[in-house]
Order: sequence, then structure tokens, then C-alpha cells
Amino acid sequence: MAEKESAGGRLRGWFKALLGTLGGLVSGATVMYVTPFVDKAVKPPPPVANFKVDCDGLNARFQNLSTGGQGWWDFGDGTPLEPVLPDVPYVPHIYSHPGQYTAKMTLHNVMGDENDRSVVVAVEAPAQANPPQIQSLEAIPISRGSFAPATFRLVGQVQNAQMLVWDMGDDRPLEVVSNPPQNIEKVVTYPKVGGHTLKLAAFNGTLCDQKSEIVVVMAPPAETVTAILTATDQGKKLETHTEQVNFGASFPLDNSDNVFPIDRQTAARFGFTIKEAKVVGPGGREVKLTGNTALALDPDSLGLRNARGLTLTLTPDRRTLHLTGELVRPVTAGRDPDKQPSLQLQIQLTQQRELAAERAEVPVTATLAIPAGGVSSSGLLPIPALPTDWSRVERKLRLELRDGDKTVWQGETPLPFQTVLTLHNRRCLLNATLVTNQVQIDLREDQSASKPAAD
Repeated sequence: MAEKESAGGRLRGWFKALLGTLGGLVSGATVMYVTPFVDKAVKPPPPVANFKVDCDGLNARFQNLSTGGQGWWDFGDGTPLEPVLPDVPYVPHIYSHPGQYTAKMTLHNVMGDENDRSVVVAVEAPAQANPPQIQSLEAIPISRGSFAPATFRLVGQVQNAQMLVWDMGDDRPLEVVSNPPQNIEKVVTYPKVGGHTLKLAAFNGTLCDQKSEIVVVMAPPAETVTAILTATDQGKKLETHTEQVNFGASFPLDNSDNVFPIDRQTAARFGFTIKEAKVVGPGGREVKLTGNTALALDPDSLGLRNARGLTLTLTPDRRTLHLTGELVRPVTAGRDPDKQPSLQLQIQLTQQRELAAERAEVPVTATLAIPAGGVSSSGLLPIPALPTDWSRVERKLRLELRDGDKTVWQGETPLPFQTVLTLHNRRCLLNATLVTNQVQIDLREDQSASKPAAD
């Protein structure tokens, strides 16, 4: 009996040993084969923190050039940390005071790998805006005598103005003009008799300059009529937008090859097409992509080391710009994160779009004497010049002749020729001729009439 129990114990011991051996073999196989698989297929590469910062006064813009991981921005001024988001390439930040700040990006991944980068940001006080100046302002009457309704051409010169505000001195609303040219000109008609204080204010930031001019409108004399010309313009306006875009690329640390392909792209704004892409290299050398759909870049002339085969390409619809090429990792770089090659290419992108445009009607007036005794009268009515960025313009002219509050003749293009009308019981001929950007009005008696025409 004892021998049977002893044999059974030895059998159980061998069985336990066998299980232990099999467990060791399975565990060893798991460590040998599964662990490399997890490291290669599941474990993410360590993050590489990298960024670039540009400053304009107190305004800073941080460009995220990192690869892998997630983390935080520390702008170094005591403000709360902000998350690093992979789909947000640019992060703006406003510093409250000039000085030097240490900005830091810290990244980590799910495996606990961490990486950070710090950059000293020099923040300068914003440049003081130049004060605006209205150098001249003059109201020049178009019609002789400035009789109501009287048209004036407002001309002047301004400097350093970001915005102009016109106050015509009557019950019409203020008119605001952004980014005005230095030489200003506009046409305005005053319908009422009296003195009007015309005011112009120029702004640049919080700085302001003002100038005023007195406009006097008199009652029209007897035996006169008023010619009123109104131009209605419709066309296409070319809107241009210029901005700086950055193409950036960093060599991935986990890339086993020594060559990394680059394919970066940027899209035009909604409704715009890309007219020109300009690259400025060291020394101010410019390379432009305009009418061509592709442009090969010379990395050496642009100071782009470790890059080759760089090409800018526009899609056929000119709505997307591509940068393709390669980054080449030097042999000496190895896997050192600080020695991996990177590329930063700043491009000035000019975009355009065509918009339907129309201009509000601006009536232009002239006072004409009613012809008598064989003496005719005439006047010139200037048509406001078209904006230089307009194309495919359709213009309609409407002419009206008034005797006081009574309209004695009106019509649209074509202009009247030898049109007969009666003014103060006198038969007259009305002619209007387009001369460049002016309409000449001629009014004379109809000498062919055998007797005066009745009203």
C-alpha cells in the first residue's frame, strides 16, 4: 500500500514539473516573439517636440513642427497652459508686456515617452503708429455759380491714414473709407440751399487728424434750368489677398530610411484662385510661380540644407499649391533627435477672386440759362471715374432736365440729340455728347420754328 502511494506521489511530481516546464517554454516564447511584435507594431515612436515662433510686437505666433505625442504649450508668461493639438498648426498668443520669455513645448505618448523643447522669445513693444495728416482738402464746384442742386468735386491729400470718415454737413449718414489712397477724390451733390460744413477725419490707430471746408449752395436765378446726369455702373471687381504661408517638415525619428519624402500643400481661400507664389531666399533673391503650373527650386540658393528635388506645383484649377521633394538624413545624425534634418519654407501667396460690383448712383448737376435772342448755353457734367480694379463694365447714363421742381425732360442712354422741348414758351433743342469721361450739354433756341411753341 505504501509503495502504491509513493508511486502516485512521484507521478504527481513529474506532472507538476512537466507543467512548469511547459509554462516556462510558453512564457519564454511570449517574451521572445510577442514582445518585439508589440514594440514594432503597437508601441508608438517617441515624440519629437519642435516649433517655430514669429513675433510682431506683442503678438506671437507659434508653429507646431512636432511629430507624435500630445502635450502642452507653456508660453513662459504665467498664463495657463494650452494643449498641443496635432490638427492646429498655428497657435497665436499675446504677451502683455515686452521682454524675454522662455516658451516650452512638452510632449508625451501613451508609453510614457516624453520630449520637450524650449525657445527664448524676445517680445518687443509695438511700433508707434505714425500720426495721420490731412494735408489738403478742397471742395471745387462743378456747376458755375454753385446753384442748388450743386455738385462739388472733393479733392485732397492724406498721409498715414488707415481710415477716413466723411461728414457732408447735412442729414446724410457718415461715410467710412478703409485703407484710403494718399490722393483722395469724390463727387457729392448738395440739393438744398445754404451753407454746409464739410468735415473729414483721418485715423491711424488711436491717432486722428481733422479738416473742414465750408460749402455754400445758392438758389438758382430766374430763367435757368438744371441738368442732372446720373451714371449707373455695374461690372466685375478683382479682389486680391496676399498672405504668408509656411511649409514645414521634420525628419521622423522612427524612419529607418535615410530619405524622407515631402508632400505639403496649402489651399486658396474660399472662392479665390492662386495668382502667384513667391519664395524669397537669402539676400532677397526671389523665385516666383505665376503662369506656370510647376517650378523647380534650388535648395542651395534658398539655404535649405539636406533637401533635394523641391518642386512647387499648382493644380490645374489654381486652387491648391503643393511642395514636393525629399529630406536627406546625414549619416552623422543617427537617431539623435536634435540632429534630424528639417525644412522651413516661407511663401508669399497672392490670391484673387472676381466679384460682382456696382456703384451707388452719384448725380452730377449743372445750371443752364434758358437760351434767348440766339444765345445758347452749355455745361460739362463729369462722370465719376471707374475704380482701377474693375473690369467688364456696363454703364448706363440717365439725363434729366428740371425747371425748378418740374421735370421737363428725362431719358436714359442713348443721350438726346436735337431733342425738341419747350422752356418758358420758347422752343429749344437739347443735345448731349459723351466726351471721354464727361457729358457736354448744349441748349439753344430752335431757329427753324416759324413761331413759338405753346407750353
